[in-house]
Formats: sequence, structure tokens, C-alpha cells
Amino acid sequence: MKNVLLPASLLALVSTTAFADSTTQTDAPAKPSIATATRAEAKLPIAIGVNLPLRWKDGESIGGSLYVGLTKRLALRGNVASYEYVGGMFTAAGAVASLLNGGDSEAYHGGRITDVGVGLVLYSNKMWDGFTVEAGLLRRATNISTSDDYADEAYVATDSTTYAARALVGYSWLVGEHFFVAFALGMSGGHESGTQTARMESHSQSPLTTRSVSRWEASPEGYVRIGGAFNFGGGEMRRYSR
Repeated sequence: MKNVLLPASLLALVSTTAFADSTTQTDAPAKPSIATATRAEAKLPIAIGVNLPLRWKDGESIGGSLYVGLTKRLALRGNVASYEYVGGMFTAAGAVASLLNGGDSEAYHGGRITDVGVGLVLYSNKMWDGFTVEAGLLRRATNISTSDDYADEAYVATDSTTYAARALVGYSWLVGEHFFVAFALGMSGGHESGTQTARMESHSQSPLTTRSVSRWEASPEGYVRIGGAFNFGGGEMRRYSR
């Protein structure tokens, strides 16, 4: 009888120990791995702005900018603008000529100027808000003409392309979370090349002369933009270590 009870007691002891071990392993929380993948939400700040709609009438001036946030205060701005040529009143020579003519000019100006540019904009406060400093590059296509019977050349038409660097300072107001108003002023400087056609007399029978244009020039720059700012969400995998 003792020979039968001893093996039975040993078997019961082994079974109880195995059940306790399995219960302990099941109830114990899983230890985190050394490297665990987590999904963090990544948001891309985007803004779209246009010039004042009052200037869209008859295509007088049409411009738009697309902004993409790069850091908390730095954005990339792409810009396209097309506007009518209204003369050289913004240049020093144009200002002097206007004063000599008593502020009135008999010249007729026509044609358009189209700008395409890209630049980096730094905001002093936060994205879309605060003082701004911008530096970038500009391509300007000029297709304009001027007629003035009192000038040495009564008719001058210019078809040229300018590649320039541009720098501006300004301010941007963020109203609420999604609306902004921005303006900036500055200068650009670069090289202009193309052709220029001139006529000494205004009547059509006067002979035309064509000459090449290759010159360095500086020009004042400026813009006003109103628009909306948004955040486009996405996801990216990031890893951390304990």
C-alpha cells in the first residue's frame, strides 16, 4: 500500500506546481520590448493667399501664393503674379520725370509683367504670425510698351526675361486659427535680357529699330496677401528606446 501511495503523492505535487507556474505566467503583464513602434500624428501646415480681389477687375493685377510650413516659424512660399504695366513711377527716373512734367504724363503704357518666384519666410512669433523676413529667387517675364510723343523715342516695346534675387520684410496677422493677412516690401536685383523695339515717331510709317537688351537692374518689390491656413494630417512611424 505504501508503494502505491508514494508515486501518487509525487504525481499530485508535480501537477500542482506546473499549474501554479502556468497561472503565474499567464497573469503576469508582458514586458515591453526594447524598441517599440508607435504612430505619431504629423501635421503639415499649408496656407493659400491671394492679392486684394478689388484689383482682379479687368485683370489689372492677379496674384497668389502657396505656403508650406517647414518648421515652427519657417515656411516656403511659392508665388505667381501677373499685372498690367503702368509705367516707371516706382523707379527713380520715373519719379524725376513725373516731377518735371508737373505730376502728369502724356505717355501711354501697355502690356503685362508676369512673376514666378519662390522664397523662405521666417516669422517672428509663430507660423503665419508676426514680423517676417523673406529671401528668395524671382523670374520676371516683361512684355510691355510705352508711347510718348514728347520722348526721344515715341514708341518703345520691351520683351525680356529677368532672373533676380529678392529680399522683403513685412508683417503677417493670424486671425483666429485659419485666416491671415500679410504684406511685405523689399527689393530685387538681377539680370534682364531680351529685345527692345523702338520707333522715333509715333505714326506707323516711321521705321522700327530692334536692339538687344542685356543689363543688370534693381526693382522695388511688394505684395499683399489675404487667405487661409490649414493643417493637413498624416502619420509617420517613430521608434523610442527604454
